[in-house]
Amino acid sequence: MKKLLSILAATTMVVSAPLSVVACGDGTGDVLDPNWDFNTANNALMGILSSIYQENLAEDFSDYFFTNDEDIQSKKLFDNISLELLKKELDGKDSKIVDVKSDNFKKMASDLEKLPNKDKLTKDTNNKVVKNVNYKQLLVNGNQNPFETSEIKVASIQLYKLDEDVCSMQFRTESTYQTVDASGDVAYNNVKYNGSITIFSEKATADRMNAMAKDVERRVQTPTWANSFSIKSDSGDLLEASKLIDQSTEIKNNFEKLGKETIDSNTDWKDYTFDNKKMKAESNLDRFIAPIPGRTWGDTTGMWNEWGANPSDAGIENKFNQIMRNGSKSEIDEFIKFYMAQKEEDLTSLFGKDIAIRPEMSTVPSTLKYIESGFNRFINPFSNTGGSINDVREIAWEIRIDESTDYASNTDKYLLGVHEANVSGLSISYESKITSGKTVSIELPTQKIAVKQNVTRDLKEVLEDYFRAQIALMRKINGFSDNNSSVTKRIISLPRSIRDDIKTNAYYDAQEVFQAIYDDARESIVKDNPEYNKHLHGFYFGPGKYVHVKSDWSFSLAAGDKSEYDIKYINPRSYFYSKGEEPFTSNQWGSIRLAFNFGAIKNGSWSFRN
Repeated sequence: MKKLLSILAATTMVVSAPLSVVACGDGTGDVLDPNWDFNTANNALMGILSSIYQENLAEDFSDYFFTNDEDIQSKKLFDNISLELLKKELDGKDSKIVDVKSDNFKKMASDLEKLPNKDKLTKDTNNKVVKNVNYKQLLVNGNQNPFETSEIKVASIQLYKLDEDVCSMQFRTESTYQTVDASGDVAYNNVKYNGSITIFSEKATADRMNAMAKDVERRVQTPTWANSFSIKSDSGDLLEASKLIDQSTEIKNNFEKLGKETIDSNTDWKDYTFDNKKMKAESNLDRFIAPIPGRTWGDTTGMWNEWGANPSDAGIENKFNQIMRNGSKSEIDEFIKFYMAQKEEDLTSLFGKDIAIRPEMSTVPSTLKYIESGFNRFINPFSNTGGSINDVREIAWEIRIDESTDYASNTDKYLLGVHEANVSGLSISYESKITSGKTVSIELPTQKIAVKQNVTRDLKEVLEDYFRAQIALMRKINGFSDNNSSVTKRIISLPRSIRDDIKTNAYYDAQEVFQAIYDDARESIVKDNPEYNKHLHGFYFGPGKYVHVKSDWSFSLAAGDKSEYDIKYINPRSYFYSKGEEPFTSNQWGSIRLAFNFGAIKNGSWSFRN
């Protein structure tokens, strides 16, 4: 870790600035997420705005992906774009970047800029962003459409001569949209779209290319192929999963077979060859879908009051505190069985039959309301239908997910989630009729697929390892394993990498401090248990830009203006899903909060041991 920033300021009088708490977000955008965090919301907003922009422009340009001179003239598609004009601009070269300052660039750009439907773009953004209360604080005036003042401008054009009778134009559009930054000032952000138009001299060739491209797209969405794309990984790190998707030989081989099916399906296409050698599958992380019924549910796990038991019931509360602080391996394993319980007898056999069930957990018809909450809903992939099924079908309508709530018979019981991936680099080639011995290769439009991520073994076993890893990690971070911390008094050791830099009566960058603490704890845990590494990611300590170290080594979290958060918001947790080190807490449809913690302190203290 890099050296810490120097001391930011001397201790000053601070004003308590607790966050407001509202009802849980439900994924519709009508209810504010109670764990709303600027950085998380801002990242999600940028992701969804990029997706909206990409999808709208892809649709706007789709009718022009393969075209021909005859249609350009008869349908008056363009004024300044044709095969003849592109060849003239190329001037005998095989490729050329068109000078953005030239008249020809301006003319071609003008033709391209007429195609996007700006009204549809803003309407789509209104529905998915402006109406979502979780983005309100990020919008100018709280309700301005980010694309309201945007222009869709062509930023670059590159031309390719593929043969004497076919040229391709690759172009990039850019737009600037407005949001609000953490200080409340207007922020300007850029979004881009890469498009392509290939022009043939013969209408028949262009029509065949269009027909083959549409056939590939149709097949990708059929039940057979829509359900054929998958990877295996026990980790919730989505960046790691995205690498596996791009490197998957199974997905690549499936596209090879699919492409052959297309060519073989029509005798008029026998002279064409499908090629996937340059294929690339890129995951859209903001559209990853976890197998959780509905779009959101209880925040974190690890506290008794998340399990359906009354906090006044000493049976669970005391057992939890004792096990988390100093429980043996066998006690931890027993407690994990409790948490993984799916039947009433599984639970009562451990803690007796007098466990009090919270009335507010009675929203589902079950004798043991706990069974319908927490990780047990996660173990039953997409059980009780809910929003997740509909979200998956937005990616691939024909994808099949087993909705059975019986874990033993559920055919998707190994499912860890569904990724959206955009597959590019697919092409169709043919022998030139003009240039002897030349093979002409034409790239196809990008294909959208749904990729299932399955675990390599029983999902229960994966989750049990996840719990063991988190218990070990949180023991270390909370100081239970070496500082004799208590439930209400947590003492955190400062790692050697930053120990000499931290002084009392000063403010430090919270992310740097707690990342160092987390890295040190993780290194210690993984040294003894290497298999835990796949589950240690997505760490979050609490809100705030600064950590305020006080004269007695106690600390609090503070906002950018040094106003302090209530102690109850210090709540170390480790998320099951992450984007590398960054917690993954929401997709464009709503919240995905699946994490482990030891619970916050309402009356007590946090301090550093130096």
